[in-house]
Amino acid sequence: MKILVFGASGGCGHWVVKLAQQRGHDVTALARPGSSYVAPKGVLLLNEEILNDGVLERILPGQQAVISCLGMSLSKSGNPFLPLRSPPDLMSSAARRLCSAMPVCNVNRVISISSGGVGDSAANTNWLIRFLFNRSNISISHRDLATMEQLYAKSGLDWLAIRPVTLKEGGPTNTAKTVSFYGLRSKITKGEVARLMVDAAEQAKPFSNHTPLFAG
Repeated sequence: MKILVFGASGGCGHWVVKLAQQRGHDVTALARPGSSYVAPKGVLLLNEEILNDGVLERILPGQQAVISCLGMSLSKSGNPFLPLRSPPDLMSSAARRLCSAMPVCNVNRVISISSGGVGDSAANTNWLIRFLFNRSNISISHRDLATMEQLYAKSGLDWLAIRPVTLKEGGPTNTAKTVSFYGLRSKITKGEVARLMVDAAEQAKPFSNHTPLFAG
């Protein structure tokens, strides 16, 4: 397949690129301008800003699936109370542009990272985690992700928004499963989220459950 990956330099994105390339897919990786990310041999790396006019219309034609690993960036990693470094509407703005450009470019499948606690999964999240989300800048990201999911739901695209529980470092584990509750000990590696996303891109049937909650 020809797969376009957004957020290739991020924690999940670089795993998506690596796994897709290892499986023999033709991968185009998009990283922000100025990024120090080095793509694996055989991967086309583009240092572009997804929110710039005309970028998607130029790079989407010929692709068979889009995998978006875009996410909120804080001024200092690991502290959700610090100011945002990325735009507060990054994911929804990117989704809005994708929903417009993909049909024109004959690309129908998009898989995106969302988050546990977004949308209707908030009711199935441990109260302490939910308290942290609501009182920190994670709440900004979650509102943005909820808007992103709504845009995809109305788009007519074949879409999937994976909602991982707490992310930790590490590669694929082949242990991920859909869960109904996000607890204090719920975790999943970034590499395992990437594996789920590449698996989804390869899936033959259209997606039925568009917002699964995954732990592993």
